[in-house]
Amino acid sequence: EPVPLNATKSKCMFNRHIKENWEYSMLNYAESMRCANASANAPRPRYVPPGAYRHAIVNASAPSSASPVLLFLGNPYEGGRHKCYGELSRRLVRVGAMLTYTYKAFGEEAFGQRLSQRATVCVNLHKKCGARAALEAVRVAQVMSFGDCLVLSERAHALDESSYEGIVRFADNVSDIAAAFARLVEDGGRWRSEAAAAAHRFRRTFAPTAIFRRAGVYRAFGLED
Repeated sequence: EPVPLNATKSKCMFNRHIKENWEYSMLNYAESMRCANASANAPRPRYVPPGAYRHAIVNASAPSSASPVLLFLGNPYEGGRHKCYGELSRRLVRVGAMLTYTYKAFGEEAFGQRLSQRATVCVNLHKKCGARAALEAVRVAQVMSFGDCLVLSERAHALDESSYEGIVRFADNVSDIAAAFARLVEDGGRWRSEAAAAAHRFRRTFAPTAIFRRAGVYRAFGLED
């Protein structure tokens, strides 16, 4: 899990034997850069987030107005996440929708089946309810790599939100997430174009080659002129 660090208070701690530090959160990357600028012995930071690792295999379908479902991937009761999960579930019930989660999908095939069977709209909640923490990039990459799925999320740190602009739809609070999902249900299938555009942007922006090129990995290993 990405760790929400405070660049004004956290101490720079590192192993002198480590030469590079690859971060998958822009918030953590900024903190690593602060440490690298403060000490010549600090590892060199690179922003290397999880990328798109396969073509889409899940066909998106609009949530049914009869039984709309919003899916959370992971354990909704870990840390303080249960507070937001419970509140979101109650708000969705009021509008005739349902929140569910999947925590036991092992392997790509099982994961793809769960995603296609349960929902094509997913929600991302931080472990600490309501905190503008680092974005859970691994969870987002898993969802976006498997299909044209729309991701609604709690607000993340501004640095991470900027990286995922046009890919993840951020909402100020749980109430706004519930309202956004209700509007998707009312819109029928019109939201699918947004999901497709988000998936296309993710696969282009977070293609492994694009990530490594931006991070200077190819250049560092003499693989790029």
